Amino acid sequence: MARWLPLSWRNVSTMSSNPLRLTPDQLRAFRDELLEVLGRYQQLSQSPAEGAHPVNAALYALPAELADLISPSEESDHPFGSTETEGDP
Repeated sequence: MARWLPLSWRNVSTMSSNPLRLTPDQLRAFRDELLEVLGRYQQLSQSPAEGAHPVNAALYALPAELADLISPSEESDHPFGSTETEGDP
């Protein structure tokens, strides 16, 4: 953790990456639980306690390997548009 942080913040700050193998239903439950926890802390932030400081909490939970999840029938929903170039058969 960043050595420039005061010890009280350094001891409680965290960065982690945790690869998981989940079904869509499990990912939905995981997301819902984490968003519930974040929501509670967002409510606390409305009336911050003395000594409270802004903290960044980021959540990214999405499939790591997309190629095997995208079928030709779903291609129109692809976030980057069609994978075919104009004029391709």
